[in-house]
Amino acid sequence: MDIQNLDLNLLKTLQVLLEELNVSRAAKRLSLSQSAVSHALGRLRIYFNDPLLIKVKNGMTPTTMAEELKSPIKQILDQIKNLTGEDRFDPAVEKATFRIAASDYGAGIILPRLIKKMSIEAPHCSIECNPISDHLEHDLKLGLIDLAFGGYKPFENFRYENIFDDRYIGVVRSGHPILKQEIKKSQMAHWPHAYIAVSANTQRKDELYRSLGVDSLSNIIVWEPYFLVAPLIVEKSDLILIMPEMGAKVMAQIIDVKLFELPTKIKTFPFIQVWHRRRDNDKMHQWFRQQVKEECQKIKDFFNPE
Repeated sequence: MDIQNLDLNLLKTLQVLLEELNVSRAAKRLSLSQSAVSHALGRLRIYFNDPLLIKVKNGMTPTTMAEELKSPIKQILDQIKNLTGEDRFDPAVEKATFRIAASDYGAGIILPRLIKKMSIEAPHCSIECNPISDHLEHDLKLGLIDLAFGGYKPFENFRYENIFDDRYIGVVRSGHPILKQEIKKSQMAHWPHAYIAVSANTQRKDELYRSLGVDSLSNIIVWEPYFLVAPLIVEKSDLILIMPEMGAKVMAQIIDVKLFELPTKIKTFPFIQVWHRRRDNDKMHQWFRQQVKEECQKIKDFFNPE
C-alpha cells in the first residue's frame, strides 16, 4: 500500500459505507451520486486488496478487514476534524453512533431517560451498549468504546467525571419479617442473602458484608452477576440483598420490594463516566457526555429531592 495513492475522502466514504451498509443511503449522507460512491468503493477495494463490503440479501456485510478498519478510520478522521476545526456537531441533523460500556445497573439507570431525550433532540443518533469486559481499557484506547460507566476506580491516564454519588442499601420483599423491628447486625447475619457478584465492586462489598457480620459461606445462598435481576429474586423470597441505592430505588418503582438502611455507617462512592483523552475536544462526544450528566442529575434530584 502506498499512502500517496489514498485520498482521505475515500476514508470518509468507507466510514459512512460501514455505518450504512448500503450504497444508496451512504450516497445520500455524503451528498454524492450512487455511481460516485460505487466508484469510490471500487478504488478502496483495489487499495486494500479486499472486497470490504459484500452484497447480501438485505444490503451489504463487511469483511473481516473492513471490521478491523472501522476503529482506525474513525480515529484518523476524528483527529483531522480536531486539526481543522471541523468537528462541529448539530444533534438535530447529524447521524452518529455512541458506543458505551456499562453493567446492567448503569444501563438501567442511564439509558431509559437518555434515549427518550435523544429521540427528540438527536433523532438520527443511536447508542450501542456493550457489557463491561476485562478488555475495557484496551477498547477505550482503540476507540471501540467511546464512554464507559461504573462505580469503579478510573483507569490511569484516562479522563473521568463523577456523575452522581451512590451508596449501598438493603432490599427485601414487601412484608419481610426483618422490617417489623429495628434492623441490627445480628438480624443481617441471621437471614440468607443474595449476592451480586460483579468483580468491579467485590472488594468494597466484601468489606461491607464483613462489617455486618455476614459470612459468605453460610449466609449467601445465591450468587449472580446482574444488578437488576437480583431484586426480582428477592421479591419472591426471604433473601436480603445489598445493592447500590440508585438502582434499588429504580427497581422499587417497578416491583414490590422495600428498601432499608443498613445497621452500619455506609460511605458513598462515585459513579463515573470514563473516556479516552482523545475525546476531550470532540464536540460530538462533549455533547453526549453532557446529556448523560444532565439526565443523571435529574434522576438524582427525582429520588433525593432537597
